[in-house]
Amino acid sequence: MSSETVNNASIGDALTPLLVLGIPNSPPAAALMGAFKINNIIPGPTIDPEIILRVVAIMVMASLTMLLFIASIIIKILCIPQTAFLPFVMVLTTIGSVSLGGGNYDLYLMLEVGFVAFFMKLLRYPIAPLVIGVILGGLFDETFCRSLLISEGDLSVFISRPKAAILLTLNVALILSRLPVIRGMFARLRRKVI
Repeated sequence: MSSETVNNASIGDALTPLLVLGIPNSPPAAALMGAFKINNIIPGPTIDPEIILRVVAIMVMASLTMLLFIASIIIKILCIPQTAFLPFVMVLTTIGSVSLGGGNYDLYLMLEVGFVAFFMKLLRYPIAPLVIGVILGGLFDETFCRSLLISEGDLSVFISRPKAAILLTLNVALILSRLPVIRGMFARLRRKVI
């Protein structure tokens, strides 16, 4: 029961940067941002305050419903073994991917993301950034193209500006630090120091 309390308490923490700044900081918040964009609602500083009130009201009602009616059913569903549950998840995600765009593009995107997530899991990378990246990919593409237009196609703008260079260096270092070879080197260094 305490883990469920922690999960419910973290929802408000995840929704605050999403609704106020338009930045999802968890996979469920990224999925909610995708649902907002489907309904032509742009989270961020320009969001209608009435929408924020509606989201808060829905969260209160969902917590009460979970507490009073659904918690025991959810606990029984969670006891089902993963091997029996995963085929249903696969069917539902396939139906959702095809029905979302009406074409095969979303289905292929789902399969590609699934394969990438599988290999990330093998390399012990967290999956949450991948989900957030898929949701925010369109925004990244748009801003990347805009910055290339401003710099007239010069890619050095991402290295010559100090803030951009620092962010790029940190991203590359973070990605490289998760590789098994580099993690092994750090583990050996740590053992020598200790």
